[in-house]
Amino acid sequence: MNQSISSSDFGMKLAGSETFLKFRFYSQDVAGIPGMCSWNVGVFKPDPNVVLNRTLGNIEIGSVTWQPGQLTLHPGHFREETVVRVPCSCEGLIAVVADFVELGPFGKGVEVGVTMNGTRLWRSATDDRFAAFMNIDGHSVIDFSVGVGPGDTYADSTVALRFAIFRVVEATDDRGRCFERIDDNISNLDGELALQWLEAADAADILQPPPASGKTTARWFAKAAMRYLDPPNRKLIEQTIGRTIPELIDRILTQPSVQPKKSYVLFFTPRSGSTMLTEIISKAKCLGFPNEYFVENIATFFSVLNSVTGNSVSLTDFISRHCCLENGVFGVEIEYDRFSRLERSIVSDLGNVPVIYMTRFNLLAQAISLFLAAEGNQWSSFDGDRRDIAYDREKIISYLKVIITHMKGFENFFEESNIEPVRLYYEDVVKNPSAEIGKIAAALDVPEFSAENVDLSSLTWKVVRTTINAHFTTSMMSEGGEVFGYTLFDQGSEIVAVLTGLDISELPRIEYEYPLVFRGPDRDAVCEAIRIALSPASAPVPQ
Repeated sequence: MNQSISSSDFGMKLAGSETFLKFRFYSQDVAGIPGMCSWNVGVFKPDPNVVLNRTLGNIEIGSVTWQPGQLTLHPGHFREETVVRVPCSCEGLIAVVADFVELGPFGKGVEVGVTMNGTRLWRSATDDRFAAFMNIDGHSVIDFSVGVGPGDTYADSTVALRFAIFRVVEATDDRGRCFERIDDNISNLDGELALQWLEAADAADILQPPPASGKTTARWFAKAAMRYLDPPNRKLIEQTIGRTIPELIDRILTQPSVQPKKSYVLFFTPRSGSTMLTEIISKAKCLGFPNEYFVENIATFFSVLNSVTGNSVSLTDFISRHCCLENGVFGVEIEYDRFSRLERSIVSDLGNVPVIYMTRFNLLAQAISLFLAAEGNQWSSFDGDRRDIAYDREKIISYLKVIITHMKGFENFFEESNIEPVRLYYEDVVKNPSAEIGKIAAALDVPEFSAENVDLSSLTWKVVRTTINAHFTTSMMSEGGEVFGYTLFDQGSEIVAVLTGLDISELPRIEYEYPLVFRGPDRDAVCEAIRIALSPASAPVPQ
């Protein structure tokens, strides 16, 4: 490839803005298909996106079929345009061809366009083609974009893009113009076909390069950024940081950032009490605000603000500088799904920092909590009232296996990286929160921490023990297995009862096996242990 043009970048533009925000997340196996690649905001925010079929066969997902080598763009829920950006470092005359075709049976005819240096050269709808000659000055960028349709339609709007860029050289003999392909052909467009399109188009006029456009005002960006924070995330950030979101934005735009001096990572498994822990930590007023800053919506919010400031820093640096305390302490929460697919780089960016690891003793109670949260879409007290969920043993087992997978993944990482984390447990934090976060202060060597000064009187988070949780726990332990809710295994020296549906060999390192596993010298002893555990007065581990 000619080095006068860089490789294509994929990203988005906010509605009403020409500022390009590069996608952070890349996956090589969309829908579990190796070679089906996507670029988007994050693991759990699929739109807007760019998708590329790098396999040799057709791939069908939902109502859309991707041909081999096909590149597609899909706009976003908040009217974001999806963009393929091509930086141009050559000078002189070039030819640009772009073809936009709606895919799938539900195509709605969305807006497409071509932009240079922030100025729109062409605007149309899908199933249209752009072809033009233009002079460029060596410092230009060309954007191919897909937006929303009439009525701000963004769903079912997958658009196939094929484009080509040629350097045009005026020959000194009778050959006329010579065309040299200079893009990376990421969209798999045959050069000869592109030249046929160029010849067939009315592209005689030569477009002049527009000057680089001025930035949209910072205040407009700030307003646009706020739309990415859903109410629960907004409330959580405001509660822990102690500022409203407008106040945080104003601080970022008007005040110098703080260079972090002491950072830490808080790893956690789902429903282990990380939201509770973050709020408790914030009450110490010297240990930072370890929120999930790299959840898609929150990360996009900060990405927009990072683009406003004009600082050439990574997103990790930007967040750590603007979300640390005046004493330079910064913390960040990371759960396993994002860590395994995206955020290892974040840990690398922070360097050799203390690692805190939050889990629970009672994994069955944790799995039931995850089951109720996921099925009811109620993850914290900020999400409103929980709706009634019917008992489902198989689903609870599946959520338990998710937790086990996350725990094993973290333990493998700790072992590979020679890390011994500061281990915190939900049950201990509930009993004595100030003492537990004192372990974090000790790991960071924060002398100003005092357990007596941690004011917990205004905590939003509360321990909630419901009859439905207790009922589901009893059902899981008492039914569905060989003996009560368990399957027995003779391991020679002892009899082991394992919650039916689990494989004891797959369990991670755990401090307490209750109530997943019971052990005894014989069958009767194990059955009696389970019977005692099911009695109302029994509570081996805090629930």
